[in-house]
Amino acid sequence: MILVKLLVCAFLTYAASLLVPKRIRWTVLLVASVAFYAMSGIRAFLMLLLISACSFAVGRAIERFPVGSRWRRQVLLAGCIFVLLWLFMIKCLALTGHKSRIIVVPLGASYASFSILSYLIDVYWERDKADRNFLKHLLYILFFPKIAEGPINKHRTLALSLYEGQDLTYRNFCFGCQRMLYGLFKKLVIAERLSLITAGILSDMESYSGSMIALAMLFAAIELYCDFSGYMDIVLGFTECLGMKMDENFRHPFFSRSAAEFWRRWHITLGVWFKDYVYLPLVMTGFVKKMGRWGRKHVGKEFGNNLMKAVSLAAVWLLTGLWHGTGVNYILWGCMWGGIIIASTLLEKFYRNVTGFLHINTEAPSWKLFQMLRTSAIFCFGHLLTRLPKLHDLGLAVSKIVRDFRVAQLFSNELFGFGVPAKDFMLLLLFLFGLLCVSIVQERRSVRELVAGMNAPVRWAIYAAGISVVVFFGLYGPGHSMKDFVYAQF
Repeated sequence: MILVKLLVCAFLTYAASLLVPKRIRWTVLLVASVAFYAMSGIRAFLMLLLISACSFAVGRAIERFPVGSRWRRQVLLAGCIFVLLWLFMIKCLALTGHKSRIIVVPLGASYASFSILSYLIDVYWERDKADRNFLKHLLYILFFPKIAEGPINKHRTLALSLYEGQDLTYRNFCFGCQRMLYGLFKKLVIAERLSLITAGILSDMESYSGSMIALAMLFAAIELYCDFSGYMDIVLGFTECLGMKMDENFRHPFFSRSAAEFWRRWHITLGVWFKDYVYLPLVMTGFVKKMGRWGRKHVGKEFGNNLMKAVSLAAVWLLTGLWHGTGVNYILWGCMWGGIIIASTLLEKFYRNVTGFLHINTEAPSWKLFQMLRTSAIFCFGHLLTRLPKLHDLGLAVSKIVRDFRVAQLFSNELFGFGVPAKDFMLLLLFLFGLLCVSIVQERRSVRELVAGMNAPVRWAIYAAGISVVVFFGLYGPGHSMKDFVYAQF
């Protein structure tokens, strides 16, 4: 179980870090990372060790050749192709379920691959320096808080704090523990309860009406958010305890007013990675520039510029879909989001004209709320596309929602037959309301700073209440089969 291993490694790592000098603290992190990863399987560890050794050698080789030389480009190309072929092979193994004695599917393979690719490309572009110490380079790849689900930190922003160590302060420890507690609340109290309901309904949709399926679709999206962002809170909270600053991966995505904004708030580091290493380089290629010149010449300046964006966005979203999975549903998922974002880019002027013609105040709270609900509904449907194993199941879900909604079933006892009785369900709704309230406040200011400014009795009462909720209302331990973190499979 990744959560248990993560918490145990975090506790032991912090305790050991208190006992060693700052300059050698990276060795503690390396030992903990190796132990964490080795617990996932020795063969997986050895495979990632081999990939790390190759990336270390390629990075050093790139620096040996002058900028602009043919050999420098060829070394980079060879390194990137090697990593991408490795990632492609393990994705295919995961899709087919084929078991190999040589190639295994390591934990967090996609995150490790993207970290390596960004490192090699940055060294090639001279935005970063190649590592001189292989063990430190291995720490960058294997760093146990980020290896399972990210965030995808660039080497140049993470390596310094990893290798040199940071001061361990009481403030960082308190703030970090608060964030870890909030992450445990999301995962154990909310996501685990929601998983019982969503799994029960979506695994037997023939037995339920469209209203129940629609509720499961909503709950499945919230479950994914609490599962993924909860892990990020635990990871970022722990690294904050160590005095490190890692990139944020979530910023309240359900408050987004458009599809593009949603993906600037959800899995932020993945979006930044695709922007920096796929979208921007693709826009600057001769082929895309040629298409833009053709569009500006034959149609107009705005069309030509939008055409360049559309081609690059199409490539990004196709690759994003493939990154999440190699099945047809993932490709359709990427095409869906890419199509929506491309259409909104191309029709932006038309959209402004329509809202102006209809005298819609786009800054009115009611219009903003409508946009948020619309964007969230699109995400819920899109998640169902990848949550259900077959496209036939998606067709059944849509058919049920359209033709057999039956709102009355929402108020029957069937809703409480998934291991979440009525009282527990009411508690779940209360916790979801609390999550919403905290998120609204966080949009405007830091809740942790707000709590830190309160009087000590009030502050510690809040801490005690938070710990009590996780301990007494979290679903864990004997009798409960906890779901592993969703994105750990990538």
